[in-house]
Amino acid sequence: MFGIGGTIGAGIFALTGIAAQYAGPSVCVSFLISGVMAMMTALMYAELSSRIPISGSAYTYTYITMGELPAWLVAWNMNLRYGAASAGLSRGMVEYGTGLIKKFGIHLPALITGFPFLGF
Repeated sequence: MFGIGGTIGAGIFALTGIAAQYAGPSVCVSFLISGVMAMMTALMYAELSSRIPISGSAYTYTYITMGELPAWLVAWNMNLRYGAASAGLSRGMVEYGTGLIKKFGIHLPALITGFPFLGF
């Protein structure tokens, strides 16, 4: 659930405005493509879970099919992905919170709100 929540939260709630700013109306096409990819991933996990009925997600599936080293690499890559998704989600939510506080006329110093990173 952590992976699903981080991925959906960061992608839909925090980055939709930025994506629409750059892509314009074609952002609907990109959502359609990403939805198809998410559905393919879900179907792949459903197939693997029916063939290997053990809990453990991608680590277990990789461990059983390819061995310990590839499974270890998959597990660490998943941890890195979860961290990046959580960082993106938290950055987006802080931006929304800062914007809400500014709407009430309260201006926070730059030391509290952070510094711009890569233009965001």
